[in-house]
Amino acid sequence: MRYSNVCIEAVAGEIPKQVVTSKSIEEQLKPVYEQFKIPVGSLEHLTGIRERRFWENGVFPSHASVWAAEKALQQTGINPDLIGCVFHCGNSRDFLEPATAVAVHQRLKLSSRAMVLDISNAHLGFMNGVLTAANLIELGQTQAALIVSSETCRETVESQVEGLIKNPSMDRYYSTFPTLTFGDGSVAMLLTHRKISRTGHQLVGGTVHCSGSQTLFSHLRGNQIPQFFQKRLRLLKEVWQHFMSLINWTPEIIQKTFHQIIDPKGRFLQLLNLNTSQNFSVTEQLGNLRSLGAPMALVKGLEQQQCLDKGDCFALLGLGFDLDCLMLGAVWN
Repeated sequence: MRYSNVCIEAVAGEIPKQVVTSKSIEEQLKPVYEQFKIPVGSLEHLTGIRERRFWENGVFPSHASVWAAEKALQQTGINPDLIGCVFHCGNSRDFLEPATAVAVHQRLKLSSRAMVLDISNAHLGFMNGVLTAANLIELGQTQAALIVSSETCRETVESQVEGLIKNPSMDRYYSTFPTLTFGDGSVAMLLTHRKISRTGHQLVGGTVHCSGSQTLFSHLRGNQIPQFFQKRLRLLKEVWQHFMSLINWTPEIIQKTFHQIIDPKGRFLQLLNLNTSQNFSVTEQLGNLRSLGAPMALVKGLEQQQCLDKGDCFALLGLGFDLDCLMLGAVWN
């Protein structure tokens, strides 16, 4: 997918205040760890996640998404009536029906003519939303699109910990392990047609790859975690090469990458011919944000370090535990 008319007008995020460390989760699981001789510190060692954050009780996904959206819209002078679609792309939803995007749309008081729907795809949901919205803009079907996502995982993590304590088994630990990495947050991105853009930050293109049913869970149960992560790295390299060819880039011209790739040793950077100064991730501090990982890394990089200069080429990299991959390229003008 290549784009000539799509711009990133604004991007913003919101994170909760409550910090929950991996150490504190393992302290709750101490009886399980002792029973099955699981080394203390395994959670952080295998994932690189030191801590994550959770919303307060009572925060719905639509609430958090609206907070991020309001921050993004405040960065622009765009007429809200021009926003022709609103996509909510988190795994967390207020309810099954209607779409959580409907609640976001209503609270923001956007145009009644906007296309409003939910998009869900595990770790890649937000980036799938960006591609879908970009296609609509490129085709001339809308002038602006709002993509939002939020994750509210507190209850899920707490219930999994409680269930593991009550009914401990290694199979249950293996299946619970990915959930223990989850954290909360919200992100919003506003895309516009270049004709009305005030920033000119061009979305150049993106590529996707689906590997089907190969998941972390099967490798966990087979105690083949190292082999699984090797598969992820090989997939990442394969998709990266296709991505570079598609948008006619080389690694040398990329100034920054933003991602949520769980690889504590940073081996994927060498694999893609990148260096650590180009690498931005919030996984260590914010945990596995699922659909939010790559865009939240972009948000925090811009907030804390003003990491992009005029003309910089950058990439958003998404890699799920189901061995699906999505990459986006853009130029910061």
